[in-house]
Amino acid sequence: HVPLGDKSIDIPVVYPDTSAVMAFFPIAIAKAHEYIKTKRFKPVSILGGKSLAGITVFDYRDSPVGPYREMALSIPVTLDSIISIPFLPLFFDSFFNTFGFYTILLAMNTDIAREHSERIFGYPTFSRNIEINITSGNTHITAETEENGEKILSLRIKNSTHVKTEKKKYITYIVKNDIITSVEMRAAAFAGHSRGKNCAELTLGDHEIALILKSLSIDPYALQSSYYSDAIEILGVPQNRGSA
Repeated sequence: HVPLGDKSIDIPVVYPDTSAVMAFFPIAIAKAHEYIKTKRFKPVSILGGKSLAGITVFDYRDSPVGPYREMALSIPVTLDSIISIPFLPLFFDSFFNTFGFYTILLAMNTDIAREHSERIFGYPTFSRNIEINITSGNTHITAETEENGEKILSLRIKNSTHVKTEKKKYITYIVKNDIITSVEMRAAAFAGHSRGKNCAELTLGDHEIALILKSLSIDPYALQSSYYSDAIEILGVPQNRGSA
């Protein structure tokens, strides 16, 4: 249990009603190495000297800290791997047991959401609340984020017509105070996936969060996008992976 205000949060933490949109965009692999710094992580590599950045927007309609929305930025990596792995494991998430997502930043729209994410898991978070709007149409789903009217980003993904139930396991990696921590996330959801240049499009503003993505030389067109609905998500106990 972790006390948080007038609440006591059980770990693992269960989020019983969630949806999410997710897309992976090419970035310069040299920029990814510069950003991550520690050599224990190797960014996933694709052709042309590229790696990937993931943008995920969550809608937690029910959670132990109440409803909230979150934007997560990450880089797919392996931990302590001798060689860089290719794009394949993004589709088969358990194929490599060292594969996971290096967390760049989380940004939320409530104070308590940010506090529980920091205190329980140690995730790096943006210090202020942002606005997150999600709209769903027949062909596309759009997630837009801003702070006090200043645009951060707009993520527009293709609404897949092939939806099926899935169980997924993801590992997220956090670096804090020169220590690497991993958190396992399990999810069961209705999911649809799209691939190829037209699956998702990104537009960025000049907000400080958007500048992080620009510094990675991010491409505006994704290689893969996903939509998860009616999901149950569980985040496990953080695991210490040693010094960075």
